[in-house]
Amino acid sequence: MKWLKFAKYQIAEILPSVRNFYLIFLAIIIFITIISRSNSNFSGIDFASVVFIFIAGLNSFRSSFNFALANNISRKVFLKGMIVAIFPITITMSLIDLIINRVSNIFVPNPNNFDMIYGAYRDIDKRNIIRSLDWMPQNDVTTLLGTILWQFALYSTVFLLGVLITLIYYRISKPFKILVSVSPVILIVLNISIKGMLPESFGKGLSNFAVAAFGFETQNPFIAVLSFGVIGLVFSTFIYLLTRRAVIKE
Repeated sequence: MKWLKFAKYQIAEILPSVRNFYLIFLAIIIFITIISRSNSNFSGIDFASVVFIFIAGLNSFRSSFNFALANNISRKVFLKGMIVAIFPITITMSLIDLIINRVSNIFVPNPNNFDMIYGAYRDIDKRNIIRSLDWMPQNDVTTLLGTILWQFALYSTVFLLGVLITLIYYRISKPFKILVSVSPVILIVLNISIKGMLPESFGKGLSNFAVAAFGFETQNPFIAVLSFGVIGLVFSTFIYLLTRRAVIKE
């Protein structure tokens, strides 16, 4: 199967970056753990993995696409192989992040993003330093499985977002690239301008939808996993549509 061979190639291309990232990440974790005293903690440092996988997504399209077409690999095989290659990487990163987090918690309280959103840490009064320091991670099967799946779904979706953004820049002309680059600022200005014109129920409805779609209120990470899956499918569809007629560019 050509797509499987290309997936292995894609994984081999990304693995050195993953290895270097975790060498640096571990060094930072060890340094913070050593300098932290018994009356301190740190949290959410695993967000670095989200940033890394996003950057990896941004850098995963162009060279691989040019390599594929130069070697007579069809766009369909390229796309399938690239997307399949994401999952072994993101599930492995999810497992590594969980192991690092739980080991570091032996020495210093270190809630990860999952703990702060879906775990008991969310309900702790952060102004109560004693209670924050007394927090211990939950290691039951449901929590561990939820953490792994949630991080896996998040990392995979963020990677696809990075690929999609790169592909959009790859396909559009220079004037549109400038427009896309300034679009976040335009959206912020438009949001401020029309915010007062929209009924309050509109903003509240969007907020309630996001809360429900990602299981924030019910603290159900498996709803979020499903939502990330839907978002990832949408991203994959756009990637497919943009890749169909893409050509090699220098």
